[in-house]
Amino acid sequence: MKDDKTQTQLLNEIVNLLKPISELSEHYSRIINDDIENEKLISHLKKTRTAQGEMKKKYE
Repeated sequence: MKDDKTQTQLLNEIVNLLKPISELSEHYSRIINDDIENEKLISHLKKTRTAQGEMKKKYE
């Protein structure tokens, strides 16, 4: 049969099909890590704003 493929050919096809999924996974992983880093950078500002708001409540 002409459609018979060797195990190596089938594995190569599987690898080629999985490459885009792997690239998407890496892309979204970078986005998530960037979001985490951004949150770390601004988290102290959120705490400061909250503390400032609490101080205003006390003295108003």
